[in-house]
Amino acid sequence: MVLDVLSMGGGVQSTAILVLVAQNKLPKPDLVVFCDTGSELPQTLTHIKDRLIPLAESLDIPFNIVRYTNKKGASEPLYKHYMDRSLIPAPISGQCTRLFKIIPFKRHIRSIVGRKNKKILARAWLGITTDESHRANTSGVGWYENHFPLLDLELSRDNCINILEEYGWGDTVKSGCFHCHYQSAKQWQALKRKHPDLFKISLDMEKKALERGFKGGLWGGSKSITGFDVESLERWFALYSEDPIPLCNENGGCFL
Repeated sequence: MVLDVLSMGGGVQSTAILVLVAQNKLPKPDLVVFCDTGSELPQTLTHIKDRLIPLAESLDIPFNIVRYTNKKGASEPLYKHYMDRSLIPAPISGQCTRLFKIIPFKRHIRSIVGRKNKKILARAWLGITTDESHRANTSGVGWYENHFPLLDLELSRDNCINILEEYGWGDTVKSGCFHCHYQSAKQWQALKRKHPDLFKISLDMEKKALERGFKGGLWGGSKSITGFDVESLERWFALYSEDPIPLCNENGGCFL
């Protein structure tokens, strides 16, 4: 028997999957798993605690939260992992995704289905939509496979937004780490305005890396976010900075 696991990111697409399950438009998975990096946006954690966990419980679906653990078996948040090493996440490495999303997810599922490798033991449901179908990759291992229920229904991100609006959850935000290098200028602005404590952590993380000799910054992996900390530049960033849709992790790893 294959274990069906909804990988919950807490954002628009994965939330839409659970809503579609509640509406009997998708079959019920056996389990929901949220990989908490320790650097999630506060609104995402509130959304999970107040909405998603109760909804899963009402559907009689277990909702498990897993975290990265170091070699000593202790859990540590993503931002602290990098700060302790005077580093910042970089687009080319993908280390934050691998350590804090993919590995904890695989380890948790392995603890449930066992160590056999000759057949598919689990199926990971990922919230990838038609507008980003290029991210629909294979799992890369032989014991579990990726499944894309939103692609099966031919749904786009806008379709998911409409589904959530109709459900009364139209305020669901894009999930991600508060210091993610894929954030746009407006997202960094919003972080500083709404969560100055988290913006300060991001500044400190970048400062330690720069002092060590790192070339670049947290804004797009190449520019420093210090500009967002200068009040006189706030209006400039608001009016003139380009704000494209963030590219995010091209291999879809952050969906885990």
